[in-house]
Amino acid sequence: MVLEGPVRAVANEEAIAFCVRLHWQGRDMAIQPIDVFRFNEAGKIVAMRAIFGQENMTAA
Repeated sequence: MVLEGPVRAVANEEAIAFCVRLHWQGRDMAIQPIDVFRFNEAGKIVAMRAIFGQENMTAA
């Protein structure tokens, strides 16, 4: 996993864009999601969403 830009954070939420490179079903792939996290007052993760679609999964 490699970050693709700075972490964006405000109040109790943050978003990160990153790239995951892997070998899957005989092919080298790259997946580029954006993950969004929400934290409680203690700094613990209470929600997480991974946002990506077919166009974010490519041959590497």
